[in-house]
Amino acid sequence: MCYISNMNPKQITNAYLDALRKGDLSAVVNLFSEKGEVISPVYGNMPAKTFYETLFADTKESQLILKGIFREIDKPNEFAIYFTYQWTLADGNQVKFDVVDVVVLNGAGKIETLTIIYDTQESNPAVAQLRK
Repeated sequence: MCYISNMNPKQITNAYLDALRKGDLSAVVNLFSEKGEVISPVYGNMPAKTFYETLFADTKESQLILKGIFREIDKPNEFAIYFTYQWTLADGNQVKFDVVDVVVLNGAGKIETLTIIYDTQESNPAVAQLRK
């Protein structure tokens, strides 16, 4: 299946990371299909809008450094985004980690699933402290 979209994976990645940096809910949700979901090691499986509402409420600032975009030759609707995420939580606590987001697009070029992969050793305690 090939996607039909005005944006290629690099453009989707740039728009996605820009929306994360800015905490722009509308911009990030617009990249997802209506049924789009996020699978997160910290927040679990959630509809995209709910996930980003929660993430942005927990976030004071996000700094992201793109390290690479990886594409699967036989699966043009799938790619992975590798970046460093320096996350300042709403309470001022900071965590920094490398993350890979695995993106699966639907036939219209919208994100159907985004699976987040990273070591949560620092982020889980920081989010738990924020929730107290």
